[in-house]
Amino acid sequence: MYGLKHISLLSVALGLATASATTTTVGFETTEASFGETVPLGECHNVKAEDTKTVFVSQYCRVFVGPECTGRQILLNPGEHSSNWPIPIINSVYCDSHIL
Repeated sequence: MYGLKHISLLSVALGLATASATTTTVGFETTEASFGETVPLGECHNVKAEDTKTVFVSQYCRVFVGPECTGRQILLNPGEHSSNWPIPIINSVYCDSHIL
């Protein structure tokens, strides 16, 4: 009985670890607030960040000014990226664990 309980807890922990490996968090610091977005790896994800001063990524990510990963874009390496001038709008993000 106790063995089955430990196996099921281990299965849940393994499932959570696997699920977390398929997403990453992208942090945004705007002129008004700071927030994070959970972004699936290998998929375009729409976000709404206006007047962004800093972006933090833990994976390689492209940020786009257009929705659905269209329009002007920039590739960001893992780390914190700041700008003296706010970026007017970031509408979508595409992240992956390797260089895109």
